Amino acid sequence: MIASSLGALLAGKFGWLNAAENEDLFVPPQSCKETLRLTQGPYLTRSPLRSDIRGGRDGVPLRLRLKVLDHYYCTPVEGALVELWGCDAQGIYSNVENIVFDYETTQRDGVADDTRGSDFLRGHQFTDSNGEVEFLTNIPGWYAGRLPHIHVRTVAAREWTALDTQLFIPRDIERRVFASGAYAGHGQNPWTIDRDLVVKGDQGIVDELTIPMVEEGEGFAGEFTISMTA
Repeated sequence: MIASSLGALLAGKFGWLNAAENEDLFVPPQSCKETLRLTQGPYLTRSPLRSDIRGGRDGVPLRLRLKVLDHYYCTPVEGALVELWGCDAQGIYSNVENIVFDYETTQRDGVADDTRGSDFLRGHQFTDSNGEVEFLTNIPGWYAGRLPHIHVRTVAAREWTALDTQLFIPRDIERRVFASGAYAGHGQNPWTIDRDLVVKGDQGIVDELTIPMVEEGEGFAGEFTISMTA
């Protein structure tokens, strides 16, 4: 009797507790569904706190604005840690041993470049009251086994939950960029989506995680929303 009365009291005071009558309140809106997670990749702790992460590396500039939302309430997350990193025009990451993969077998075939001690194209910031951060980076080059991509790690301030994913470059922009400047010597990316070692032919993943971009000055500007448990 006491339990029944308490349940009725709570249901009356907090209508959201009555799941049978308010099922829609327990389903996040589709527009704020959680962002797809992909493998973390060459992540390193202690990246520099900075908005311009180019570190003197040549490449086509990309001004990337990221917005972090609580995927359940679809509201901005203030104070979230957002880390960004990617490879340079030749497909080289900073501060790691860059691995070479055989084109035919996709198996490891040595080390291309040991860049340990450097921090180019790496950095982090904290979201503002609108849940936003803005980075200045470069369009990433390609390396064996992968479509060109940028790594993002987002950590919510309140719960310390993390989401790791990768963002892709529109195919038409990729072709244009790789035909000139610092990218030309490396050439066009021969690795198709079917041979990508992470997405493994899943076009839906690439479509959902591709950054919408427009031309801006000598480079491009793009925006993307990260929706996560906060």
